[in-house]
Amino acid sequence: MRRAFFLAILTGCGGGGGTDPDHAGPADVREFFPVFAYVTAGGWEDHLIGARAFGIPGEQYPDFVCADLAAHGFNAVWLNNIDYALLPRWLDAAGRHGLKVIAQGMPISAYWDGSGWPWPAGWETIVDDEVKPFYRREVPRFRGDPRLLAYVIQEENPPQPAIFTKMREVMDLCAAGDPTHPAIAEYNDVDSVRMAVERTRPEALVFGVGPFPSPYPGDDEARYFFPWITEQSHQIGRAGGVPLWMILQGGDFDVYYDGTFVRRAAERPTRAQLRWQVWFSLLYGAKGIGYFLYTWQHPIEAAGWHEDLHGLRTRTGQTTEIYEECASIHRSIAPIRSLLLRLDAETRLDDQDYHWTIRGPGVRSRTFVYRDTRERYLMLVNYDFVLAHPAIAPAGLSSARFEDVRTGRRFSAGDPGSPVLQAGDGTLLRILSP
Repeated sequence: MRRAFFLAILTGCGGGGGTDPDHAGPADVREFFPVFAYVTAGGWEDHLIGARAFGIPGEQYPDFVCADLAAHGFNAVWLNNIDYALLPRWLDAAGRHGLKVIAQGMPISAYWDGSGWPWPAGWETIVDDEVKPFYRREVPRFRGDPRLLAYVIQEENPPQPAIFTKMREVMDLCAAGDPTHPAIAEYNDVDSVRMAVERTRPEALVFGVGPFPSPYPGDDEARYFFPWITEQSHQIGRAGGVPLWMILQGGDFDVYYDGTFVRRAAERPTRAQLRWQVWFSLLYGAKGIGYFLYTWQHPIEAAGWHEDLHGLRTRTGQTTEIYEECASIHRSIAPIRSLLLRLDAETRLDDQDYHWTIRGPGVRSRTFVYRDTRERYLMLVNYDFVLAHPAIAPAGLSSARFEDVRTGRRFSAGDPGSPVLQAGDGTLLRILSP
């Protein structure tokens, strides 16, 4: 997942149980609302490079990152290409700071990563001879560890049945060695999303978006296209009874050739655009939020080309406006995370709705039903990236009374004291009367 723009899905098999989204037991992926950042963990040399940016010894890097994420309201960390010899250090650090670990192991990406490139000849043999033995050896060591949320075995697969057959084999192998944590995989294609749900019996879906490429097509295109493809993923997951996690754009990156700048490939989102990504994800049924990426230690070299990525923190360890905005957003949604896990969208937004209503700024809304009590809720999201808008109830609820879930304040639609949504912001209201 080295590119900032992708469509992703996590699928896997695992257990359930627990109800507290911040203290769920092993494999409680359906009972835990993850708020995570994608961290390029790698091996020991990567740790040294990452630690150098913060002026700390390599041994302190896991603890520093986990403490930093916890201070910004995260409750999980995604470790990209982690050397499993270092995974216990990260689990210890995560446990000290109340985080769960999503561990993406090194072998898979190196051996049978699609990533839009041709797969190597004989990849099936590589999976059988190298990937399977790795997980057969490693996963039993972490059985029952409450600090671990999931294993990530693969990313960015094309929608080819043979691939999903092998992935299912690896997932089953992991489940045999550690039935307490799901083995999951990430994709960047909606057809792969559909095939994964149908063929791999998923425990969780994660769908990633990058709404702000460069050249930027414009606010209307971002407001239209990315919610549209998110809804497709939401409906695929909902049909299979699978929760949706979202990975959002948390940075920008440039492309170089032989040390010379070639082009800007992604624009850094503004604070309002970051808020909007979180809230439109919740509007489309997300049960978890992640960001690509925390920081990037070094450029990717490939025949003279490399990508220079800038995440929530810069390469030199400096914080950014959007990282501080993350902390504010996470404080805002923390009181409703448990509730969000139990809310089911009451209405489907079809293609015609998208075509005629998503374009342009303004407030979008959707009603949800709490599955345990059948209480109804209204979510409102400001799709304007610049201006604030009043939280106006949609037709059919124009005379209803509401309760702000986060503040407890009650009001009627149209009251002068009705909430005002800042640019990109959202809110969740309990519907007290029709």
